[in-house]
Amino acid sequence: MANILDYLDWRGDLTLAQDPFNEVDNLILAELSFVDFGGIVPGPGGGRAVPLWKAAEAYFAKTEGRPIDMGVLVPNQIPELLRRAAASPRFRDMKLNGFVDHLDTVKAEQFAALAAECGDGTVYLSFRGTDDTLAGWKEDFYLSCMREVPAQKMAVTYTEAMAHQYPRIKLRLGGHSKGGNLAVWAGVFCP
Repeated sequence: MANILDYLDWRGDLTLAQDPFNEVDNLILAELSFVDFGGIVPGPGGGRAVPLWKAAEAYFAKTEGRPIDMGVLVPNQIPELLRRAAASPRFRDMKLNGFVDHLDTVKAEQFAALAAECGDGTVYLSFRGTDDTLAGWKEDFYLSCMREVPAQKMAVTYTEAMAHQYPRIKLRLGGHSKGGNLAVWAGVFCP
């Protein structure tokens, strides 16, 4: 059965101008928010966007060739996904910006997001799902019994900040698992 890595091999040669944004592109960008772009991609309002290929190059240089362990829950194929996306005409020149990675183990808060300027006149806001931290899991459990969890509040604040950073540009919101919940929440509650 084919997967998103196969998609990058088969269709990564087509730009968004040749074949418009689709559901698989959505999943690829949603998964990229699991990459730790700290010190590589600027935060909201923190500087110029970085081309995906350049961010990938810096990320792999930072790991110094060591195996990249994404943890128990996060697929270990994500670094390979990044490598192939950075090599593909479809994704390589997308510009990354607005990287946020917040973890507070005491307050049980886990939130991360990334913006990708797609090159088709849209910006994709990618919200990270639950990682391997206990804080992330605790916050997941809070989703079932709290009106609003901290990550949901942060998602709204992040979306507002990125909307101000990219005025009059169509935003796409997405994420995997809890990241999908954050995308929907931000889409509903962002003014």
